Amino acid sequence: MYLHDKLDWHLSRAEARVEAHPDDAAARVQLAQIALSKGWFHNGGEAWFNTSLTHARRVLQADPGSPDALVVAGSALVGLDRPEPALRYLDEAQKRAAERPDLLLAMGRLHWSLGERHQAVRALEQACRLSPSSWECHAWLGQVLAERAEDLNHPPRLHERSRFHVTRALELGTSAAYNGPLIHLLAVSCLQSERYEDAHKLFTRLQGIEEFRSRAEFYLGLVAFHLHKYKNAVLHLRRRLNDRPDDPRVHARLAMCFLQLGETDKAREACNRALAADPDHPGAQWTLACAMLEDGQTDDAVKGLRDILAAAPDHMPAFAELVGVRKRAKDRRWLVSALTTEVGQFDKLPLSEIRGRAKGTGTITISPRSVTRRRIDVIINALADLGDRPVEAVIGSMDLATDEGLRFHLWEQAMLLLAERRGHRANRAARRAADQYGAIAGRELLAVARHIPESSIVHGLDLSEEDLRRAAVERHGSAHDLAAHRGHVELERQQARAWQASLLLALGCRGDKGARSLLVRWASEADPELAHVANTALTLMSDGTAASATRSFAAKNGALPQAERFLRAIPRNRRPEPPQVVTDDSSSCTTCGRVVPEANWLFATTDAAACDHCLQELARGRQELLSDDLGCSCRLCGRDGLTSSGVFVLRGTPICANCLDNGLGWAERDVVDRYLSTVRAAPV
Repeated sequence: MYLHDKLDWHLSRAEARVEAHPDDAAARVQLAQIALSKGWFHNGGEAWFNTSLTHARRVLQADPGSPDALVVAGSALVGLDRPEPALRYLDEAQKRAAERPDLLLAMGRLHWSLGERHQAVRALEQACRLSPSSWECHAWLGQVLAERAEDLNHPPRLHERSRFHVTRALELGTSAAYNGPLIHLLAVSCLQSERYEDAHKLFTRLQGIEEFRSRAEFYLGLVAFHLHKYKNAVLHLRRRLNDRPDDPRVHARLAMCFLQLGETDKAREACNRALAADPDHPGAQWTLACAMLEDGQTDDAVKGLRDILAAAPDHMPAFAELVGVRKRAKDRRWLVSALTTEVGQFDKLPLSEIRGRAKGTGTITISPRSVTRRRIDVIINALADLGDRPVEAVIGSMDLATDEGLRFHLWEQAMLLLAERRGHRANRAARRAADQYGAIAGRELLAVARHIPESSIVHGLDLSEEDLRRAAVERHGSAHDLAAHRGHVELERQQARAWQASLLLALGCRGDKGARSLLVRWASEADPELAHVANTALTLMSDGTAASATRSFAAKNGALPQAERFLRAIPRNRRPEPPQVVTDDSSSCTTCGRVVPEANWLFATTDAAACDHCLQELARGRQELLSDDLGCSCRLCGRDGLTSSGVFVLRGTPICANCLDNGLGWAERDVVDRYLSTVRAAPV
């Protein structure tokens, strides 16, 4: 889009041409564009923006409608941070030539400078579509998307898009002034997404750029910390201190490393240095409190944790540590009181997000209700670990809230705790199946199958004839004759079969791949009734052959309508595998019928697919295509309106927001992965 290679040579030639032909508008526009490139992309600064603006205005004096000069003049004014006159030039250019990538690039930069990141993203996306091989629009779009992700509490999809556009800019070859910042942005994004090996390679590359050398040491320390290489982290962080001896972030992170190494004295010393530079640094305060806990100074640590939460109520590590202190002391009364307090104040909190505590030179946005809900979950987990009537405490707190969302969340948590409690009991029954088997016990186990290890369920299937005979005596007493004893054994056999049937269905409900071969063996080797149960379990795992066998068995026994209702319900709740990208012609799009190569790729399961064209169409019309039916389930993964953030219907095909984002992001993730693989393979 702009000249970058041999820029000084092109600049001298353009200046000579203008000097020789002062009235040559094309030469003057070219000189203005080169000066603009110098100012924007090569650290030229204000002087070059003024030069660009001067030459563009000279052209406009002779030709007020020149689109090239209007774009350059508006762009130069954007660079000079003069948005109002810049907008006048750019609006005039838009009337004359709206589909210019350099115009859209300037509009994106204008919105970006005004803090209007959403509009900046839209303009820069259009610039990328019009000029996909220009690194300038990819570089700016990647940077704006990263800032937009921070504004919106870090949605993963925005970070994916940011990484893609930054990667594309680096692949296309950026200027020296932009190479370091883009590598740094990509490295930080990899660190945030826990791609530590990639982050380590990128930050190591930044060590070779003087401007980023010291900063790279800090981030390499963070990478080493997350990889639990605390001694390496200390080395990198100390190198950072050579340039920034009073940086509280470095001292606070050093304190965390020393704490993990068990050196509490050094941790406290580093915390004190961090707090001397920034008395309100939450990381240093939290680490100091943790060091106090390690040294047995519980009262001082609790006071420190409360001070942190008074200044930063969204500091979840501090709150979790405070709750942990009470849990270890088995202080159920405090935990229940904290739960009722958090639930009771929920309705009084503001509905909208508020500006929160300072973070660096700016601020962050926190939602008081979101923070309170996370704190409630921490308390509930502590009560559950304590094991002292947690369900009763959660149910008892529901009456303190009128917010239906919170009440439903508390109800879900209570039911989950109850299921886990019953799951522990059912797990013990499965491990002692010879004594605990029975139809009622089997139904109880089936109800909480997801909370029982698969190994326990498989163990519970093993019942011998000796177990039945012993149970016949223990459960029914001594029989007066042989016939009565055989009758008791037969009753126990029926109970055992009901128990085994429930366990087979439990394996199907769990959907574990490891259980499939076991169910197939039961379906082929067991008697007809238990074989039918095994086929039903396989049907729950979306086995087509087993579904046909289930339908045939139901037809023979006059229960075909019930079986059909059962089979229709299964795709709504379960899919055997998540959708996968298909790049051959083995599938066709369920929505439009395209196949590869008509479509670039398909996002497909065994019985449905969506092509890249349909997913892009769906992304553009999200609001119009959103379904109001919460029971409408995605054809690709089975999620409905309650288990996803939304289900959209395009030409009769429901597709959830999760599959839409995963499908759209596949091609971008592939580009990033290939680029990072070359970074990993490159020598340091």
